[in-house]
Amino acid sequence: MGIAQKAADNNQPQPVWEYWKRYDLRGEKGNRYIYAPNFWREGGKRKRNESRTYSPLTRGGLFFKFARLGDYEDLDPATHLEELDTDKNAQTAYDWADQWGVLGLTIEETPEGRSYASTIGGAEDTVVRFAEEAWAANAVLRLYESATRESGPDVATIREIMEYGGVGTRSRSHFTSRPERARDWALASAAEQTQERVSRYCHPALYRRPGRKHFREAPAFRNLLGALWLEMFWLLLSDHTRRCRNPDCNRVVPFEPTPTRDLFAQNIRDTGYATRDDKVYCSKSCANRHYYLTKTKPRRRAARGL
Repeated sequence: MGIAQKAADNNQPQPVWEYWKRYDLRGEKGNRYIYAPNFWREGGKRKRNESRTYSPLTRGGLFFKFARLGDYEDLDPATHLEELDTDKNAQTAYDWADQWGVLGLTIEETPEGRSYASTIGGAEDTVVRFAEEAWAANAVLRLYESATRESGPDVATIREIMEYGGVGTRSRSHFTSRPERARDWALASAAEQTQERVSRYCHPALYRRPGRKHFREAPAFRNLLGALWLEMFWLLLSDHTRRCRNPDCNRVVPFEPTPTRDLFAQNIRDTGYATRDDKVYCSKSCANRHYYLTKTKPRRRAARGL
């Protein structure tokens, strides 16, 4: 039984994901994958691998971290899937697993014949699949941000994503001929891709809090990839989002977790997506850029008498 399902069966209020102290990168280039061994040797000593759990749905912004890997040059792009197994992508996949665990694409079976997503990785948790999924998340998030930009749809970015995704020339011309068409296509595409993954990797689950006889319904996920896409699903449902304060940036600022955040009380539509008043930049570099534009640059201009 998978670790995520155990959370629901044990009446825990939050589904959790398991990650291991040690992961290895195995296989030959072109088919490398992430795997957590039972034991490893260090300094001549044999050490047993250990695991811990966390709740991805209360981390706040984990989907954004995953999707932004393509923005911050942590991933190499490719025109063919087999080209995604680069050394840079392998290192990024390994670093991600080391911090958050594998995506859970390798399926195992219990002795009773029930299938579950393995948290130790394996043959399906490849570098190629990791990079493919990260680039897909990047495209969907950028489509949403481009379509919902306050000043109007970013047609150029939408057209660029269309081209990279293999949309034909005639279709690109048609759907980007007017800003409204580009916006509608981008939102429909983002929703379709998000819904497809949530349908595949997530499901409703029953939970019962200690001391209470009634069950409550809350979302659950089969693997970490499902947990990530649930966050994008909630973003699409939101009526209120906060954009980065840097005027050169159009990125959505993800919500930040609070100690009292409750999955049962999840109501993104009413509360908006950014829940902390002091979280107004998508990154430190954007905070620095905004400070330069609003403070440093005017001060220098004033000093020169401009």
